[in-house]
Amino acid sequence: MRLLKSLFFLSLILMIGIVWLLALYLNSLADRDEARSHLQETKQTIGQETDTALLKTVEGFCRELYGPQPDRARIASYTTPRGKSVFLPPEGKEAKSNIQIQMKIHSISVYSGVVKEKQAEVIAAVNRTTTINGIAATSTSYVRLELVKKNTWLVDTGVIIGETPSK
Repeated sequence: MRLLKSLFFLSLILMIGIVWLLALYLNSLADRDEARSHLQETKQTIGQETDTALLKTVEGFCRELYGPQPDRARIASYTTPRGKSVFLPPEGKEAKSNIQIQMKIHSISVYSGVVKEKQAEVIAAVNRTTTINGIAATSTSYVRLELVKKNTWLVDTGVIIGETPSK
């Protein structure tokens, strides 16, 4: 009888402990979900302006760089001095050619990487058709850009990752 009483109290204490741990676990799940949804809402609210300005800078830069008439001044307006040295040849070093080159941009896709308050890293995919002396080829160029934020977002440096032919 005494053993039965002891087992009853032990099982009662164990049951209370399990119920208490289960309640603690379920409460932490609810708190975690609430914190996660709050964080997501905050990211969306804060990131909308930054993402829009960043997206406009990257698209504008790519349109100038890969566009039909690349203009030094307009490309330079999207870059820092370091970015200008990376993407533009030195003054007076532009090559003159008799080859007729025409470019038409179809779309620009921007994939964000690390985006912080004052710097960002993105990859831009520029789908375009290049016509050289009447022969056209459609391809997608991928360029990795590092941007810094001064008054606006500016391209600080970058590298052309590669080009893939489109079907």
